[in-house]
Amino acid sequence: MQMDWPAVRPIPREMRAAVLREFGPPEVLRVESVPTPRPGKNEVLVQVAAVSVGRLLDVVARAGRHPWARFTFPHVLGAEHAGLVAATGAGVTTVEVGDRVASFPLIVDEQEEMARAGFPELSPTAQLIGTHRPGADAEYVCVPEANVRVVPDGVTASEAAATLLGATVAMTQFERAG
Repeated sequence: MQMDWPAVRPIPREMRAAVLREFGPPEVLRVESVPTPRPGKNEVLVQVAAVSVGRLLDVVARAGRHPWARFTFPHVLGAEHAGLVAATGAGVTTVEVGDRVASFPLIVDEQEEMARAGFPELSPTAQLIGTHRPGADAEYVCVPEANVRVVPDGVTASEAAATLLGATVAMTQFERAG
């Protein structure tokens, strides 16, 4: 099995990202140099190793036909991703630099009513990485510590990026259906 995890690199001032400045066909995405984000409190900087391309969160959004996303341009798409922890912000305790992680793209306030009721995706304050926040179609992305999961040995970055959201949604649906 090929392992597609890179080595942790020194964090550059600027990184490459696929930047969306207008809606349209795939050609509207341009690789540009942008400032590398820095992790804030309880955030993790992920050096992206793999990112999946989803129909709604990437293709439909890029075309400008996403039913509820409102972008501020320039924007970086990319919700589902995996990579290496490149840096941690203050307060991060569950992962360390060099850990292989996959990020769940839904960001919620766990104290919000719908999240407490077990329906975080219905929270009026919910955000998605790559939709409401800069995404992972870049060399680096900042995500909340609560959204990263350590990837077990034997799982490639591509497998982790392709599995985390889909598997979580499927398990939630099975649990709710009984």
